[in-house]
Amino acid sequence: MADKIDAVFKDYYSDKIQSKINFRIAEIKGNHTTDENIGGGRLKNVHRNSVEKVMIRIQQDRMIMYWEAQIKAVRGYVHTLDKDNQQMLAWHYAPGEKAKSWQQISRLMHLDQSTCKRRLDKIKKDLRKSMFNPCG
Repeated sequence: MADKIDAVFKDYYSDKIQSKINFRIAEIKGNHTTDENIGGGRLKNVHRNSVEKVMIRIQQDRMIMYWEAQIKAVRGYVHTLDKDNQQMLAWHYAPGEKAKSWQQISRLMHLDQSTCKRRLDKIKKDLRKSMFNPCG
């Protein structure tokens, strides 16, 4: 059964998260709204440089921050795993036709399919703990 961690791993290994970030940045750069300051009043502490405004909007965008945090969390966690488990994740969550079946993975790793699946379940459980309950 697919869960939230499966979706995060699939998006991470297919670079879908980075694509979302790039699309959002393009969307922000393309969205040029001008404030005519109707109603008067003097503006203070306003950046007049449009490049600065765009960069600030990108840096403060909650969606981008969320996706970057996901990438950072998954990348950091994956690098703590041994090379065999990293390779298993890469094979299992590879995009499209590049993904390998459990039978292929178990054969390549010289392990039983159930052992590979147990390893994946433990990995997902550990990542879930670190991402969604970092204090516990």
